[in-house]
Amino acid sequence: MAFFDQVIDPRWLTQQRAFSRDPWLAPPGNVVPARAADRGVFVRTNDIAVWLSLGDLYADGLALALNVRWRTPRQVRTPLIPGDRGRNGLCLGAEFADGLRRLAVSRKALAPGSKPSPPTLLVTSWTAQEWQATAALWLWPLPERPVTWVVEWRSQRIAETHWVMDVEPLLSQVNQAEALWPLEGSAEFART
Repeated sequence: MAFFDQVIDPRWLTQQRAFSRDPWLAPPGNVVPARAADRGVFVRTNDIAVWLSLGDLYADGLALALNVRWRTPRQVRTPLIPGDRGRNGLCLGAEFADGLRRLAVSRKALAPGSKPSPPTLLVTSWTAQEWQATAALWLWPLPERPVTWVVEWRSQRIAETHWVMDVEPLLSQVNQAEALWPLEGSAEFART
């Protein structure tokens, strides 16, 4: 008997269903995104910097990254999940052209199985090292008018700071995103 015959559980080898998901939870897994090449710097001092990087662009939303860098190890307490420590923690929000405001929250803030009213701004993951942290975000749906991003971090003495994201370049690039295959449950999937 071969080595892997003894250690691989045969249940792992069962056929899995095709991937499908709710569009407000995360970027689609069946799309090669277009790239957005813009960023908004909120704060840059002698010992800390906070900026928002626009990343992957999809027809139904935008993947972004909230980046934090600090000069001294242990200067910042991790995890840096926006919205998880109240007003003293790192707060990120968005104000849309129609006046709606959304706070970046983790997925656990959504009621299971419910569809939130758009737009949503979710923290999908985060990473941290000794001098830096990055929160991955998903904005759904893709806005059609400018969005004002707002950051505040009272425990780091960062007052409310704004950056306006121009969406025109995004809207002109979104058609570069390319679907790889249809999602289960879609009309295209039914035809394949």
